[in-house]
Amino acid sequence: MKEMQFSAVLLMTLMALALVLFLPRRVSENRVANRSRWLMTGGLMLIGVQFLIQYISGSRATSMEQAVMINLVFIIPAAALMSLNILNLERQGRISRFERLAGIPTWLIVLALLSYGIVGGEGSRRLLYSEILASFAYSVMQIYYSWLHLREVSRMELVLADYYDQDRSGLLGWMKFTIVIMSFTTVLVPLIIFSGGWFLACFAISLFVGIFYMWFCFVRYVITGASQHVEEAEQFAEQEEEDVNDNTMDKVDETVAKWIEDGSYLKSGVTKPMAAAEMQ
Repeated sequence: MKEMQFSAVLLMTLMALALVLFLPRRVSENRVANRSRWLMTGGLMLIGVQFLIQYISGSRATSMEQAVMINLVFIIPAAALMSLNILNLERQGRISRFERLAGIPTWLIVLALLSYGIVGGEGSRRLLYSEILASFAYSVMQIYYSWLHLREVSRMELVLADYYDQDRSGLLGWMKFTIVIMSFTTVLVPLIIFSGGWFLACFAISLFVGIFYMWFCFVRYVITGASQHVEEAEQFAEQEEEDVNDNTMDKVDETVAKWIEDGSYLKSGVTKPMAAAEMQ
């Protein structure tokens, strides 16, 4: 387990350094990709710090309760940053304040629960129940983000289909698989963190592979120009919607002007529903 923890620290550090040192030239002119780069970097660093603390303290081998607390304290903000990284790409940077900050109240709730549980001491039922509730809070947060991702990817597929003659849905394949990974961790993490042995080791390896896949696909998505293709389609869809709205308002203005010109507004007892019905 110590070797795996050290490998995780090394892997997360290398991936974060690659984003910080080597990717900037590719994202300097793309505000959305640059923000996603920093969100992913923050998530990777938090995961690395979590494994580093466990490696130094040896908490997984000496105290399961302590290891679980370390996992929860770091994995929640890390998962929130990784989710926001993808959502930022999906929304072209347009993330609401609630979506952006949803991880903060979850993290504060978890800290409060763990603080309450620590009072009972290691091995107490109070601490166990606190950690279970904290794990449930993490799952709720991840379910929320997964729902946002599913909705956005479906919308993006329609946008790409409307803009390109050739099928471009493959550009979003990695996002779909990322959603699967996040959903997978949502279900299993609350159970796995209380486990040990080979079961935990196998899950950790699959998690590392999933994170590396997400990182690799993000880098490829940016440097191959795939993000530019999606951005072009998004801009086209927005312009088309604006044109439709402008045409609709022009038609409304013409209809209202004709209704006034005909003197229909001079009728006695005219109500808004009646006027709307006359102008259709």
